[in-house]
Amino acid sequence: VLEMSEEYLFVGYSKGLIEKYKISQFSEFSEFLEIQTSFSLHKSEITSIQFDDKENQLISASKDGIIYLWD
Repeated sequence: VLEMSEEYLFVGYSKGLIEKYKISQFSEFSEFLEIQTSFSLHKSEITSIQFDDKENQLISASKDGIIYLWD
């Protein structure tokens, strides 16, 4: 599962891990990703992730039935 904001890319994996990447401008025509952090409280596959720019929060849900709000 992927979610993007203006500065970050969030990736959710089948084992419950979420990784946050910073999107940086490498040149006028390309960008690169630099891993910032990982979140691993979910116990099963990530089914949804959403970043709220206004609140600066990540919301994630998984097959374990739990929803987390990440600051």
